[in-house]
Amino acid sequence: MSEVAHPQEIEVADGEARTAIAVERVAYFVHALRVRMVTTQGRGYALDRSLDELEVRLDPRRFFRLNDQLLTHRQSVHKAHALAKGRIEIELWPPFGAHVVIPAERAPAFQQWWQPN
Repeated sequence: MSEVAHPQEIEVADGEARTAIAVERVAYFVHALRVRMVTTQGRGYALDRSLDELEVRLDPRRFFRLNDQLLTHRQSVHKAHALAKGRIEIELWPPFGAHVVIPAERAPAFQQWWQPN
């Protein structure tokens, strides 16, 4: 059985030009009015892809869909705190600027994914 090839770079708009950003430099993808990628250095880029499409294409060992708004790289999860009703609050790096809560139905999958390899 062959392993699925996951992209090593994400193409983004950078002003008038397009550029490729290494997947390892991606901190997380966030969906507000449109999808935006944030790098580990805190720089943001607009994307023309949905979180659903990115979730399918990216390596699930590295990226996890925290909730409807966020898809994060493992390296960006700074801390995780248990909340009531089985939910988990996450601290991201670079900071997201709002509370990030994983719903109870995704919490077990997150805990399994975030375990040290």
